[in-house]
Amino acid sequence: MARGAEEPNFAWVLPGHGGLHRLPAGEMRERMRGLARRSATYPEHEIDRGAVGF
Repeated sequence: MARGAEEPNFAWVLPGHGGLHRLPAGEMRERMRGLARRSATYPEHEIDRGAVGF
């Protein structure tokens, strides 16, 4: 996440569900950097793959 947030150059987020979201590229870059900073603070935990339906 952090590596990809360094120099993103896009203005749209196209989620797998939910709505589209467009911001000016500079604002999107700052928001993605903020997301990368926040996600770096999340505690790591093992994923229970049996609980996830693929």
